[in-house]
Amino acid sequence: MNTMEKGLHLSPRDSTKSHDYDDVIESFQILDVEGIGTILLEDLQTIYLGLGFLPTRFATLENFEREFGNDRPRVTLSEALAFLAKHPRADVSREVRATFDLWDSDGKGYLEARDVVGVAEDLGDYLSDKQASRLIHYSTMGEERLDLDGFQRIFPPSKSS
Repeated sequence: MNTMEKGLHLSPRDSTKSHDYDDVIESFQILDVEGIGTILLEDLQTIYLGLGFLPTRFATLENFEREFGNDRPRVTLSEALAFLAKHPRADVSREVRATFDLWDSDGKGYLEARDVVGVAEDLGDYLSDKQASRLIHYSTMGEERLDLDGFQRIFPPSKSS
């Protein structure tokens, strides 16, 4: 179901990124297991990291709490999409490829959860093994391994590159 079918109206500027909105909508619906129209703030964090909308150095739970308010453990789909408008997906760079290749030192073409934990630590972030596994799962639509495309979604280039 696309964004317009959901009754959400994007400005012309945003419509070029409607596939990004559709990705967030689909992930939101998967995580809204109770069917109440909200998800946990930490699930929204996982969506944005998994789909590559935010670099991990921004996507700490504290930054999400600051954005949405500390007293709000859940967010609506409209709030999630508004957040996307403020923080669009980053472009891919050679920096991302070089980082991937560094962690894929044996050239197998993929990373595992323990590698993702290491990359995050190198960037000054902490991820548990469980969080890393969830990121891989959501960024690859169910895979256990992270290829370059998935890696680019989780670890977009820094703004300075």
